[in-house]
Amino acid sequence: MTQDAARTGARIVLGAGRKSTIIDRLKRKYAGEDAYALVVRVNGRSGVHEMSLVGTHQADVTAAGAAAIIHPLAKRTVPTAGVSLPEQVIEPDAYFELVASWGFCPTYRELSDATM
Repeated sequence: MTQDAARTGARIVLGAGRKSTIIDRLKRKYAGEDAYALVVRVNGRSGVHEMSLVGTHQADVTAAGAAAIIHPLAKRTVPTAGVSLPEQVIEPDAYFELVASWGFCPTYRELSDATM
């Protein structure tokens, strides 16, 4: 099925302007309710570490994270082709610096066993 055929089918099923009306209604209903909070806690040999990020516009921070991963790929600074873990091809400090330059600044804390 071509994209044009799929669009035509969607218009027939949903009605010409109905799709955008439903999306607009949902946007109005949930306006201002796009807050997010992310906390990652890691227990390792070097202790307990926690990073958190809190804000609004979840889609923006998701896109920023994806863009920060794609950035070194596009600049061809990834050392080798193939399947790797993100931290194997992208320097974590550089990743967080790039994301912070876009206004997303996670908070880092080193925790002791007493604070857990």
